[in-house]
Amino acid sequence: MIKCTQCDKPAIAKCGPDAGHPLCVEHYAMLQNSIAKQNEIFERNINMLEGEMWDTVGLPRPAPPFPERKPPVVIQDKRTQNMIHIDRSVIGAVNTGTINSLEVSMNQISNSDNKLAQALKEFTEAVGKDTVLIETQKREIIEQLSVLSQEIALSKEKRKYSVIKVLMESIRNVAACSKALELLWAGVQKLIEIWPS
Repeated sequence: MIKCTQCDKPAIAKCGPDAGHPLCVEHYAMLQNSIAKQNEIFERNINMLEGEMWDTVGLPRPAPPFPERKPPVVIQDKRTQNMIHIDRSVIGAVNTGTINSLEVSMNQISNSDNKLAQALKEFTEAVGKDTVLIETQKREIIEQLSVLSQEIALSKEKRKYSVIKVLMESIRNVAACSKALELLWAGVQKLIEIWPS
C-alpha cells in the first residue's frame, strides 16, 4: 500500500512533477484548497489589470471576466447527534461502516424518539466496554444492532417485523451472558416494542 509522503495514512492521489508525491485524503484536500485560493487570487488580479486597461484607454469597464466567488453555503443542522464511543482496542476489528450506519439510524430515530436513540447508544457503548463477552460476541451484537436500528428507523409500511423480532431475540440471547447487558437490553427492548408501529 502506498503511503502519503506527509504522514503514514494510505495515499489516494499522486501530485506534483511526474505525479511523484502520493497524498492521503486530508493532505490532498489541503492541496486542493490551496490551489483554489491561488486561483482566486489570480482571478482578482486579472480583473484588476483588465479594469486598469479599460481605464487607460478611457472606456467604461465591462463586467469582469471572473465574477466574485460566492462563499459556500453552510447548513446548520439542529438535530441530536448520537456519536457512539467504543474503544477499538477493546472490541477489536469492528467495521467502521457498521458503527457509522448505526449512528445514522439512531439520528433518524432520535427525530421521533430521543429516548430510544439514547437507550440504543448506551447499550452499544456498554457492549463495547463489557468484560464478560468475547470479541466475536460483541461484534455480533453490534452488527445485529446496526441492522435492527435500520429496520426500526423505516416507516411502518417498510419495516420487516419478522426480521426485527428475530434480531431482538438473537441480541437478547447473547446479552444474557452478561447480567449488566441483559438488564440494559431489557429496557431497550421495551422501548422498541412500544415504538410507533
